[in-house]
Amino acid sequence: MITDLELVDRVRAGDIQAYEQLAERYERSVLAIAQAELRDPHLAQEVTETVLLQGFRSLANLHDGSRFGPWLLKLARRQAIEAVRTMPIPVGAGGSGLSSPRSMILDLLASGCK
Repeated sequence: MITDLELVDRVRAGDIQAYEQLAERYERSVLAIAQAELRDPHLAQEVTETVLLQGFRSLANLHDGSRFGPWLLKLARRQAIEAVRTMPIPVGAGGSGLSSPRSMILDLLASGCK
């Protein structure tokens, strides 16, 4: 099996198909991280695609090609966390069982939790 370092070196030399091999190797792991953080399969797939593209574009920032896997998975965690952070918070969604932040605070105060 070709190592990550060898594939990274080939990508840096202009072999785009080498990056396809790297993407195939890590796509499921990236998707698993995104799904664990986001709990939304469609958004997780979008994040996965973004991470794989970001990995290709940022490959020059990777100093040790043998660390491609951990580096890409770190990018995946960061991208998933950023997606969670920027997700709109449903407020007062009728019938969904979700409460507005204000009503949640009032409920906590009413229950004696201060």
